[in-house]
Amino acid sequence: MLQGDDCTEEGKVSGGASLLLQRSFDLFLEENVVFPAVQGELERIAKTSKWPGFRPGKVPLKMVAKKHQSSVLQEVMRSFFNHKLRQKLDSESWLMCQLISADVSSHTPGSGWTFSVKIEIFPELVFQNWTEVAGTVYTCEVQPGDVDTAVMRLRKGMADFVAKEGPATVDDCVFINGKVCFRDYESDTEVEKPLSVAVSIKEADQHLQSMLLGAEKDDVLVFNWTSPVLWNGVPAGVPVRVDVRVEDVKYVDLPEVDRFFFERLGLPMDHHEEEMREEISELLSFHAEKMLAQWTELSFFSGLMEKVSIQIPDSIKQSVCKNYLSHLQQNHFAARRLGAVSRIMERNDNEDVLDPVFVKYISFREVMTVLLVKNGDFKVSEEELDAAVKKEMEFNASKHLFNDKKKIGSLVDFVRMSILMRKIVSWLSERCHVSKHVLDFEELLRIESSAEPNLDWRNRIEVVTLCS
Repeated sequence: MLQGDDCTEEGKVSGGASLLLQRSFDLFLEENVVFPAVQGELERIAKTSKWPGFRPGKVPLKMVAKKHQSSVLQEVMRSFFNHKLRQKLDSESWLMCQLISADVSSHTPGSGWTFSVKIEIFPELVFQNWTEVAGTVYTCEVQPGDVDTAVMRLRKGMADFVAKEGPATVDDCVFINGKVCFRDYESDTEVEKPLSVAVSIKEADQHLQSMLLGAEKDDVLVFNWTSPVLWNGVPAGVPVRVDVRVEDVKYVDLPEVDRFFFERLGLPMDHHEEEMREEISELLSFHAEKMLAQWTELSFFSGLMEKVSIQIPDSIKQSVCKNYLSHLQQNHFAARRLGAVSRIMERNDNEDVLDPVFVKYISFREVMTVLLVKNGDFKVSEEELDAAVKKEMEFNASKHLFNDKKKIGSLVDFVRMSILMRKIVSWLSERCHVSKHVLDFEELLRIESSAEPNLDWRNRIEVVTLCS
């Protein structure tokens, strides 16, 4: 139970840039909650302690209580106090605050303890004008070539354990990457298409297989060929010039690779390549949609941050900054993605405006949600949450990972936040200036998998996203 009224004290921080806001209130801890927890902890100590003269687990509870009563009581009270304080902060939406003092003002035996608490908080977030906010909606459509690339990469991954040294022989699988050139008779123009395929050398008397027979990794091959059937976008019966590099030679037949492939995707063994490609296309679309939703969300929020003034008391900023670098080092990928849409620190005015990466560390989404819920109503129903969690688990190849209740809880929290963010982004897009940017799937794949930031890509995103 929380007791007491709030009061506000105003004062200037250094430089006079912002008002120092403090809140004072009482926090009550009940004895009937604290004492049972203390008793339980003392019993645990008695059962696990090894004391001279006593067998393990046979230490008298009175002896343990006499030695540890004070320290255990203090620790339990600290734990319950922190829990109650967090409840109070959440209920009041006081984010990014710092505890100044917490002192026991009174203790009523049989009832409990009353703490006098004082905290320092940020002032209200000031939003200026919805129409000034610029956001970019990122879109992406999975193309047949993207499916080709994904199939190629996944097949290579499945076959990595059977890499072969030396030239390709019958029953090997050769991975080639390059281009094919041919004349389109309908338009009477030369056409050049990228080529990335795996060829199973099953019948070496066929021309394509015979050209790959004896090839080794990194060989460059240039030859002419006429396919009797439609082949990688080349019409049947059209002469083509094949210009490729051998990426790998695997000591396994392609159907064997696909067997591992089907197992990994959780598909029945009687599936054929078309069904496999359809499944991969759906997977790519699903994951691209998730990635693009994150980029769109960050674009809107970065645009908002340029219009939102947050005055930061120096004491809080200094306290948070101590852990900021450590956070970035531990979360390089998240920080890189946030940084890719951020130009906030380039502003040369006297306002103390937060960089989105910095805001992410101190509850970026919570801050923006507090700002937005004043203007919109965002709720996630149990029905849509359950449906989204089931869908997320269907698309996860490692379903057994979710046998752990903690992981299920983390997944539910993630999905709930994702749904909430989608609703906020949708709501924002109706009220803000919106531009569209179509991303190439290969670019998304590179930015998602690269170990280091791609600065050229980063500059492009900044220019596209943060329009003034």
